[in-house]
Amino acid sequence: MSESFAFFSHRDNPALVAVSTPEFRSAITAALHELGYKVLCVEDHDEFMARYNAIPFQAVIVEETFGGVLPGQNLTVQWVQWLPMPQRRQAIFILLGDMFGTLNAMQAYQQSVHAVVNYSEAPIMSQIIQKIIAENDAFYGTFREIQKQAVKAR
Repeated sequence: MSESFAFFSHRDNPALVAVSTPEFRSAITAALHELGYKVLCVEDHDEFMARYNAIPFQAVIVEETFGGVLPGQNLTVQWVQWLPMPQRRQAIFILLGDMFGTLNAMQAYQQSVHAVVNYSEAPIMSQIIQKIIAENDAFYGTFREIQKQAVKAR
């Protein structure tokens, strides 16, 4: 369920879900709630843009056909792919679709996201998201800590 009028802060572990397929949206939302995230579901690209730019999301999950478009025509995915690296590092981006091999690093790299997940994995989405987050924290943890220390030193 979307919390579209709720207030979010970075302490809420905010997650943004851009998934149009109802059964996958509910599976992802349930998984994120189970992991302690406060979830906001959006309906279209314009709402995605407005919400993403207003809240420092920690996790972003986008469906390759979000908004009912073909994978190559998804404006949200295209926008994410063109995000500058400093902005992209702030959130974990997961792309969901039927053409991906779950956690296939090369496909994730090709799509400019942290991870890709196949629709068939919806029943175990919580474990997959947890694994993605843990790997991302291990990879970027030191970088983020040094970045915080540099900001404090100023």
